[in-house]
Amino acid sequence: MKLDNNNELAIPQVSTKKLIEMLKQDMLANFYVENPSTEDAIQRNALIEDVYLREFHKPFFSYKVEPHHAAGRPGVGKTTSFMIAGDWTAKQLGLNFVPNPVGEFKATKNDFVIVTLELSGETSKTVVSGVPVVVDLEGVKYTMSAPPLAFENLTTAGGAMLLLDDLPNALPGIQNMCLSLMERKGFQTISIGENTFVGSTGNLGKLDGTNISSTSSANASRRQNWMVFDTAEDWVHRANTATGPAHRRGDAYLGGFFEQNPEFFSTVTKSKNGEPFATPRTWSKFLGYSQVAFAQYEKMLDMGELKSNVHFDLTEVMLRAQSLVGMDASSKLKGYYLSITNNVMPIAKKLITGSPLLPNQVALIKEHSGKVGNESELFFSQLNRTLGEFAALEVSKAVASNPSDWVEKSAPVIDRYTKALVDNILKLNRADKIGSSFVAFSNKLCTLHNSEEVAQYSKVTNAPKLKPDLALALIKSFAKNPETHANLGDKPIWKVCGSDVVTNIANYETANSRVASIQSQLSSSDLADLLKASNTSTSQPKKEKVEPESEYASTDFDPPQPSMY
Repeated sequence: MKLDNNNELAIPQVSTKKLIEMLKQDMLANFYVENPSTEDAIQRNALIEDVYLREFHKPFFSYKVEPHHAAGRPGVGKTTSFMIAGDWTAKQLGLNFVPNPVGEFKATKNDFVIVTLELSGETSKTVVSGVPVVVDLEGVKYTMSAPPLAFENLTTAGGAMLLLDDLPNALPGIQNMCLSLMERKGFQTISIGENTFVGSTGNLGKLDGTNISSTSSANASRRQNWMVFDTAEDWVHRANTATGPAHRRGDAYLGGFFEQNPEFFSTVTKSKNGEPFATPRTWSKFLGYSQVAFAQYEKMLDMGELKSNVHFDLTEVMLRAQSLVGMDASSKLKGYYLSITNNVMPIAKKLITGSPLLPNQVALIKEHSGKVGNESELFFSQLNRTLGEFAALEVSKAVASNPSDWVEKSAPVIDRYTKALVDNILKLNRADKIGSSFVAFSNKLCTLHNSEEVAQYSKVTNAPKLKPDLALALIKSFAKNPETHANLGDKPIWKVCGSDVVTNIANYETANSRVASIQSQLSSSDLADLLKASNTSTSQPKKEKVEPESEYASTDFDPPQPSMY
């Protein structure tokens, strides 16, 4: 992201993804105890060393942790980054994650507590110092401060974080008090505990239409300072990996929208006019409504007999979009969603479930197949991805109904999926798009399951990984279509696209030997060997390769037929 010139903000730029990674590392280091004297501390240190090595692939050495200050435009995920890192750390340490407890909650050593002080426009020092009280000590009265209950929770929790939200918008006197919290973990007689991790956030003032007080050099020189930005790619990954009910997972097709329209991921200049504008935060707020609308529509498509009632509630979805991401972004999104829901999704649903296409649907594909230009490219990109998502939905149903042999039970769906790709993408000379369909298939399964039993996102690369047996079934099904035997470059299409699938399982954490076997087959085997692979144990010696008499002699396939379009 390019930032406006501003000498005060000449600080390093980091993505939310990178900030979260650094926060995770520093939080672990913050909770590490040098020279531990109790068994609990020794065990926690050992756990931190193990987690650090496993997650960041480098040995842990203790160090002094400096506070983090995350500056950036509204909605880029500054506060959320601290929350995500805190939630992750709590899980690693086996603690209950308690963000901003209310009421008379009392933290214990089993809790990880986050306390957020909202400092925007704050004028009262009591938010930090507490309320003055008079105490009687041996007949002599003294004035002291009663700290906020929230600070008491910081000192008694097993892990804690104090987040000073929008610190630069507080008065200078309050900023100076917060400086003590950052540096000394306390202020005057108030302590937040040595175990507490401290961070702060701030907007950009005149650059993004927010008010701001001057940030003192004393504050800036006593913390790590970052200019935070978000990317559409990272946002989509977070949407796909979020937990919750199945109907509230995934990116609601916004990943494809951002690829086509990257300029609408953030329209922060609109903020100065006081109108809704697109930011990662406002897209996240809109996402929930869009996810539900698509879940409702997919359910209606499943209930095929209610044809007259099958509709996507575009009018209401667009109203939500306009109120959250603004008129410009929602206007562009309307055309994108209209194409998906009116044309692409009904076609994809029929192809994946084996229902015949209606004449007007065949005519639409034929019409776009004879065109060049953005509209037709968008149509086939959407169809390609949606075929992958709908196939994944059907496979997921097989997982639920046949947990012991779901890969085998998924074979008819996978065959219909690969046949649909061949007939509607490959035959129309769009072989380069098929890889993105396999990625969409993998992403959807990871979103629905994210487990090594089916599919999961790699902890190393964040890439979607299919279970090796499923990946091999998908490659075999694709290769059974004779059109995939034509070369793309110097290799048959089935090998090229098969390699795309294997790339998505290459680091599958628990099946390295199985993956290596599939990779070997793709690099050296002919089609006959591949089709026999699933019937042969990977521990058996590899049979000597026998060349077929012709390209199709070793199979039951017919030569490629011309396109139906």
